[in-house]
Amino acid sequence: MKKLIIILFLILSLPGFATKYYVKNDGNNTNTGLSDAQAWQTIAKVNSSSFSPGDTIAFKRGHAWREMLTIPSSGNASNYLVFTNYDTGSNPIIYGSSVSSGWTNQGSNVWSSNSTFASNPNTYSNIWFCTESDTTWGIYKSTTGAVTAPYNWAYSSSRVYVYSTSDPGTAFSNIECAQRLFCIDLGDESYIEINGIDLHMATWGGVLQHTDNAEYTGLTIRNCYVSYMGGINGYGYGTYCCYNNTLIEDCSFHDMGRRGVSINNYSNYDIENIVIQQCTFWNGYHTTGPDIETGTSTSGDMDSVIVRNCLIYDDPDRDLAANVVSLFLQGPHGGSGQLRGVYIYNNIIKYGFGHGLSVEDVDGVYVYNNTFYEYNWNTYPCYLAYFDDGSTDIDVKNNIFYTLSTTETQGSGAGLATYAVSDAQVDADYNLYYRVNNSVRIMLISGSSYYMNTAFPINKGYETNGLKGDPLFVSSSNLAVQEGSPAIENALAVDYITTDYYGNARGASPTIGAIEYDASPPVLVTSITISAAGSATTIETDGGTLQMYTNVEPDNASDTTKTWSVIDGTGSATIAQTGIVTAATDGIVTVRATANDASGVYDEYELTISNQDVPEPAPEPIQYGTIMHNGRIVKHNGFKVVK
Repeated sequence: MKKLIIILFLILSLPGFATKYYVKNDGNNTNTGLSDAQAWQTIAKVNSSSFSPGDTIAFKRGHAWREMLTIPSSGNASNYLVFTNYDTGSNPIIYGSSVSSGWTNQGSNVWSSNSTFASNPNTYSNIWFCTESDTTWGIYKSTTGAVTAPYNWAYSSSRVYVYSTSDPGTAFSNIECAQRLFCIDLGDESYIEINGIDLHMATWGGVLQHTDNAEYTGLTIRNCYVSYMGGINGYGYGTYCCYNNTLIEDCSFHDMGRRGVSINNYSNYDIENIVIQQCTFWNGYHTTGPDIETGTSTSGDMDSVIVRNCLIYDDPDRDLAANVVSLFLQGPHGGSGQLRGVYIYNNIIKYGFGHGLSVEDVDGVYVYNNTFYEYNWNTYPCYLAYFDDGSTDIDVKNNIFYTLSTTETQGSGAGLATYAVSDAQVDADYNLYYRVNNSVRIMLISGSSYYMNTAFPINKGYETNGLKGDPLFVSSSNLAVQEGSPAIENALAVDYITTDYYGNARGASPTIGAIEYDASPPVLVTSITISAAGSATTIETDGGTLQMYTNVEPDNASDTTKTWSVIDGTGSATIAQTGIVTAATDGIVTVRATANDASGVYDEYELTISNQDVPEPAPEPIQYGTIMHNGRIVKHNGFKVVK
């Protein structure tokens, strides 16, 4: 095994001559920008200004802009140019979208925007229907006449047309229409830090590199919340950039139309030293998490990449007919640039709609101390960790591969799978596998199948110290293991992995998986308090939703997760595990949140539901979601919008 080269990013303290500039919605571009009282107003002012290495441009917390930030200057290796926030409150926001000033009823529940939009959002992206508790992707229709159902929309004569049973200006908090390519355009600049600025709803993505035809160095992105970019399985990137010395940390990325973080070296320059850590990714449509590649027709290599301490997951209840990879690594698929030296450790990967980790043509990939938990889609061969296309020098050790599914398609749900990879190039050992019976595979190696009752080591020489058995997770939402787990003290110690997913110290004989076992008694939950968005106690719109929240005490409880449920009374409703209640029938319901630990603590919250339009029952025997053809029932495979 190659020894990991420790990658350090050192951003020095700003020198005394560095200048801090302030930007807020109620500022003025004729001001100096040198204090809150003298703050600038617009991003356009920032774009047209010049800055020196070490300068800081700070956007006021709680404020938002609908402009694209184009980085106008570079820092240097000792003093990055920093874009951040100031004051208190929520992070400042840069939207890539625009909204209409109002809506005009065109009849048949179709409304046209009073504002015009320069570009059709569908060219690369979409529009989003937003309420206080939820955001829903629009369903594009090519003509206004086809706008006949909720979330349908069309674009004609520079206006957006939407379906709504009432004025969209009151039915939704906003309808966001993608208009600008990026939230932040890095231009041709290097040594840039973006810290604590949230980015939403651009045509292409959040932070994008201007061109692939130059070499860039020094990019830090931290403490940013990035969501709803591009179009489903088209464009849409949280970040799309490839810099030497990249650090992306403590960020959240969700609902990216294509990739959570895209680091693709499509240049003829060599790129090295990339760290992605402590980030959370969810609800992807192509690659939920990092997508790291070298180019199809270029010669630039990429070396020394770390992905660690990240959570990559999907909603197990999401209705999505797609193959979505959680974490993707791909070498020179047509080009000559090699991807090598990739370290994947201390990550949790859950409920993927495709491979949890997919590796193609990579030279040197080291997969240690990760927890792979379940997968979502059983109609495509998807594996928790998959290696393909001539990858070499592969280490897979200290991982938990856990799948509860009792059925499979072509081995789907297997922990480790290889194809077109030499058996001699793989060193798999000290891993823990669990499936619920002996008829579903735990490994699929070069076409050979292995099961829970297959003796270790297998005939390929793998898993001399491997284990099979239930890891005894605390719960599906807390993947720490409990006393008695076979994972405890059975991992191989790795010199560069000294802490776990949470930053806790690894033992001399470490635990298999992302989370080190803690033998101290768990701190149980003592109380849960439910609240609702806006302190609401009613849902008064047909099919309306309401976001519920909880406060869990004590703060240091070992497991602060909970399970939502609804107890129907005179009315009925459903609730997602994200806490969103959806009304069904009029009356009273009780929302319950129950602690997932052994405390048994729960709280309840009563809601009154009204104005629900309950449809007549469909005639038997045809059920909703089916169609008749030549006297036969044919399953309907229509697309369902994901909320």
